[in-house]
Amino acid sequence: MKTVDQLKDYFNNDLMPEVLQVEGKRKGIVLRVVLLGIGLVAILVLGTLVLSSNPDLNTWGWKILYLLTVGGLGFIVYREILNNRDFYNDFKTNVIEKIVKFIDPSFTYISHKYIQPTQLVESKLFNHLPKKYKGDDYATGVLGRNTKVEFSEVVARHRHRLDDNSKGDWTITFKGLFFVAHVEKTFSGQTFVIPAGHGVETLMAGSGAPPSQVPTGNGDFDNVFTVFSTNPAEAKTLVSPEVQKHLVQFRSHRNNDVRFSFIGSKINVAVFHEKDLFEPEIFKTLVDFSIIEEYYDDLYQAISVVESIDRSTKG
Repeated sequence: MKTVDQLKDYFNNDLMPEVLQVEGKRKGIVLRVVLLGIGLVAILVLGTLVLSSNPDLNTWGWKILYLLTVGGLGFIVYREILNNRDFYNDFKTNVIEKIVKFIDPSFTYISHKYIQPTQLVESKLFNHLPKKYKGDDYATGVLGRNTKVEFSEVVARHRHRLDDNSKGDWTITFKGLFFVAHVEKTFSGQTFVIPAGHGVETLMAGSGAPPSQVPTGNGDFDNVFTVFSTNPAEAKTLVSPEVQKHLVQFRSHRNNDVRFSFIGSKINVAVFHEKDLFEPEIFKTLVDFSIIEEYYDDLYQAISVVESIDRSTKG
């Protein structure tokens, strides 16, 4: 997989014309927002002055008409400008899809698709079943000869109830980038790598015996991660010193939580993010490599872990 530095060169040289095209549309939207905003303020001030200075017009009928006019214009601003799907779709097609193709030309990108909720549940990385679920920016492809990978942004929520009688509030179970690698090997046990300080109770409970903690003897690794597994011997093979190095490097790039599970023939990676990774902001320039870098670096680190594990299990 190409490095972040290679991506930066691609962004500045090859991708910049498309970025500038979408940036031009963004600036046009901002200009319309400003002009309509000035118009709304002018109508608001003028209408207030007219109603207050003319008693004949200062009736509920005129007030309601005035408020409906201002509200209608505000709705037009939101629908036609701030919620402009053409702008978002252009960004996805002209920028994000090309970034995915830069990872590997054979990769397929579908902006409206996402990793299915069953994948999250099967990863057992979360101790609540998602009851609300959405996502986007799905991509899939093949690494090497036979390792299928798929990833997307995901937001999963569950109800947090204080007691059986309360309706409960919607709480985020997971928000971020979810990555799945379908490897050739079938794992005999279930192994989890989760942030240090998190216990086995943060995982989805299974029908069998709970996974036990697996010591690694690596202080640098144990400061940031804890390993649990139903097969400690297999876990030590999977989370080899080389893999530990990649995992520590992954975590050092992020203040976000990162979790991994090895179940069946899948490696699941959950990278937590508070913000939407690839939703362009109207009032923020798109000519900013950091927007692309964070997303790409997550994928780069996740793929490095998968390739490292692939080597360790074959070696």
